[in-house]
Amino acid sequence: MRITALTVLCSAVFSPSLLAAQKLPPDPFLRWMDRIAQQQLDKRESIVAAIHTIPEAERRKQWVRETLLDILGGLPHYHGPLRARITGRIEAGGYTIERLLFESLPGFFVTADVYRPNQPGRYPGVLLQSGHTQEGKPEPQRLAANLALKGFVALAFDHRPRRKGADL
Repeated sequence: MRITALTVLCSAVFSPSLLAAQKLPPDPFLRWMDRIAQQQLDKRESIVAAIHTIPEAERRKQWVRETLLDILGGLPHYHGPLRARITGRIEAGGYTIERLLFESLPGFFVTADVYRPNQPGRYPGVLLQSGHTQEGKPEPQRLAANLALKGFVALAFDHRPRRKGADL
């Protein structure tokens, strides 16, 4: 009797229908946000599709720049010296990594790595910021190394500036 009751209980608790992932009802807030995003994307698509000349593209580019700067609250008005210095160098196969320290604003130091091809010349540049990924810092490092091997200079900076006197 006890075994039968235990079997019935286990089969009820662990039935496949109960173990299957339950589908949650759609979140009204997320649906509302998605609807707004889709409307904005549709509007953008129609505006971009209507661009047929270089002056129209330049006006759109200027509008996008002004809008982004307005959203960001503008850029800092500081145009002083960066006081950049190379603190180390690593020679790798086909590219070089230079450890860099510069002062973005007075008293705020930024650490970065510059990945560049070993051959002299002018190269296009790419700015890389470390993000919050599963791999952390190695991911942008691999990306920067691959870009250097393909003929780009990549500046991979750390996202948090450091105050003067802090451990660097």
